[in-house]
Amino acid sequence: MRGLWWRAGAAMAIAVMASGCPAALPPEVRVDHQSQFVAPSFFREAVGIGGVAVLPFLGGVGPEGIRTDAAFELAQAYHRAFPRATVITKDDLLRMLRPAGLDQVAIQLVREYETTQKLDPVMLLRLQQGVSVRYLAYGRLERYVERDADGKRRKEVELYTELWDITCKQVVWAGSGSYRVVESLQQAGTPMGELFVGAATEAVAAVGPSIGKKAANAPSC
Repeated sequence: MRGLWWRAGAAMAIAVMASGCPAALPPEVRVDHQSQFVAPSFFREAVGIGGVAVLPFLGGVGPEGIRTDAAFELAQAYHRAFPRATVITKDDLLRMLRPAGLDQVAIQLVREYETTQKLDPVMLLRLQQGVSVRYLAYGRLERYVERDADGKRRKEVELYTELWDITCKQVVWAGSGSYRVVESLQQAGTPMGELFVGAATEAVAAVGPSIGKKAANAPSC
C-alpha cells in the first residue's frame, strides 16, 4: 500500500504570495495503490512473459462511456509498464474474438463473474482458443467523484482490477489504484482524464510481487 500527498510548485506559490500578489495554491494530489490478493505462484514479470488483454468494464459506477475510458487507460498503463509484452485493449480484444462469436463469451464471462465472483472454466477455455495472451485483466470503476464544497473542488477516481490466468483458470492477482485531487474553484481544474491515467498507473504499479532477473518462464499452475 502506498499513499502520498504533495503540492505541485508549492515553493513558487509561497514566493508569489510573499511578494504581495494573490495566487491560488496548486492542487493537492493523493495517489495510492494496494495489492489485495496474490496467488502463490504468481509474480509481476509473468505479465511481461505471457501478455495481457483488458476485458470490458461492465460493473462499478459511472456510465458506460466512462467505464470504457477506464478500461482503455488500464490497457495503456500495462503497455507503459510492460513495453515489450503483448497488451490488448478492450476494443481490440472484442474485435479479435468477434469472427468466432467469442466476443459475447467474454462479455458473458464478465457479467457472470460480477454476479457470482466465480470464474467459469468452460468459457475461459473457449476464450483461450481465441487470444494469444495468458492473462485477462478484469476491472471495475469503484469511485468516480467530482464535487464542489467549501470553496474547493474534489475529484477522485479509483479502479479495482484482477488478473485472470487463462491457462490455470483462476484469479492470480487483485488490487486497486486511486488518484485524488483537491483544488481551488479559482483554478482551471485538473482534467478528469488525468485522474483516470493516474489511477490506472497506480493499479498496475501494485501488480506483484517482483522477482526481478529470476523470471525466465511463466509460472506453472
